[in-house]
Order: sequence, then structure tokens, then C-alpha cells
Amino acid sequence: QRLTRVVKLLKSERSIRIEDRDLNRYPAYWINFQNGFLDLKTMEMHEHDPAYNCTSMIPHVWNPEHDPAGSVTYQYLTSFFKSFDDMQMFLEYIGYSMTKDMSQQKMMILVGQGGLGKSVLLRMTENAVGTENISNLTLQNLNDRFSPAFLYGKILNMYADLSSEAARVPLSVR
Repeated sequence: QRLTRVVKLLKSERSIRIEDRDLNRYPAYWINFQNGFLDLKTMEMHEHDPAYNCTSMIPHVWNPEHDPAGSVTYQYLTSFFKSFDDMQMFLEYIGYSMTKDMSQQKMMILVGQGGLGKSVLLRMTENAVGTENISNLTLQNLNDRFSPAFLYGKILNMYADLSSEAARVPLSVR
């Protein structure tokens, strides 16, 4: 009974409702980290503010002083990618995925034989972005009528082990 009363209150009380247009009211080129917003244009941090009504946060503290050069992650990335430019492009894609800007609607497909480390790269990406910020819809599911609803509130969609046959299935353009 208590739960029913709470649900009725939430449905009826307009003062506690937030419309979709009032969510994530910060610039598209900011990334929401635990310790504030990183402005990608100026590389300055901005404090959190309840007025922004954020729906997602990167589960890490931004530390501009951190030098990744000797880390295990950096060593793995330099061994995985054939060139620095390829690694830079991948890291920029992940960084773009951390913003709320969806205007470019980019997609990346990692191709290669098994055992090359693609799954490790995906797990690292999932750790960086945060599992709560990721959906896992297949290319086929993205075309289903209601499945795209699972993308709501997510900043990245990742799906591992797409068969070569499934990759040949055409997607309709909406």
C-alpha cells in the first residue's frame, strides 16, 4: 500500500517531475566526471551543479596530472594498435562517446581473428565509460521496433562477437 501511494504521488505531483528537455543541461562538449565537468574546448574543470540534471556520469575522477605512459593500459594499447594514429583515433572515439553530443552518430567495428585482444579492448572501454552508461544491443536489435528504447540514458552501445553473417544484414535508415 505504501508503494502504491508513493507511485500515485510521483505521478500526480508536477513539482517533482523533470521533462526530458530539462535533463543534461550542460554543453555537449563537456564530460561529466566524478569530480566535475571537463570542458573539452578549454580543458578546464567546472563544478557539479544540480541545475544540470545529469543522467549519467563517468565513474572516474579526472586527473590532468596523470601520465599514462608507463601504465599497463598504455602498454596494451600500443601493442594492440599498429600505429599511433590508429590508437589516437580509437581514444578520440571513446572520448567523444563520453560526451552527451550524439550529433555525429558514429559507429566503430573492430574486425579480426579471434585471440587478438578485441574483447580485452572492449572490457577496457567498458571500464573507462562505466557499465551503467553502456547498452548492449546488436545491430539487428537496433532495427527492432522497441529495442532502441534501451539506448535511453546511455552514452555508448557495445556488442561483442558479431558474426560475419550478421554484419551483412542491412539496416534500414530511419
